[in-house]
Amino acid sequence: MCLLVPDGPGPALSFSVGLRWSHNVNDAQWIENLLAAQSRDAQMHYVFGHLDQTTVAATFRVNYTITPRLSIQLYGQPFVSAGSYSAYKELVDGRAQGYADRYAAYDYTGSPDFNYRSFRTTNVLRWEYRPGSTLFVVWQQGREEVSDRGDFRFGRDFGDVFRASGRNVFMVKMAHWFNF
Repeated sequence: MCLLVPDGPGPALSFSVGLRWSHNVNDAQWIENLLAAQSRDAQMHYVFGHLDQTTVAATFRVNYTITPRLSIQLYGQPFVSAGSYSAYKELVDGRAQGYADRYAAYDYTGSPDFNYRSFRTTNVLRWEYRPGSTLFVVWQQGREEVSDRGDFRFGRDFGDVFRASGRNVFMVKMAHWFNF
């Protein structure tokens, strides 16, 4: 975090940036339960697979105090998580002693791969127009998109975050202090 504060009263600026990266490999990630008809009896198949997932996120914050009565706060977070599945199997004996004895190969025809991209931002203008009386103006934007691509590519995926359609919310809140 970096903080810039001038000498004496006046504007102050602070900002921070945070980065997060994780790589998750899970050999027995649950995918779904499938009911398959066999003769007269229906049998439930508990489908698992090998998941290889990468998640990257960044967080940005800016606080700017223009005067003690007027300030702006900005927050933004792009987020991408992509995962690909392979080596599908079904649970045959969840209580077996050996790991290999718990599962059997399964011919899964679905595509559970995913590539989730989102961007969230909140921007607040705060004005104390009289002592104890405040006006807040807030703009929030959320963008998200999901595809069945399971691979992660930093440039492509973070670029797509900002191309996703957005939903905007605009709010105004006013608090007035009455002194009798």
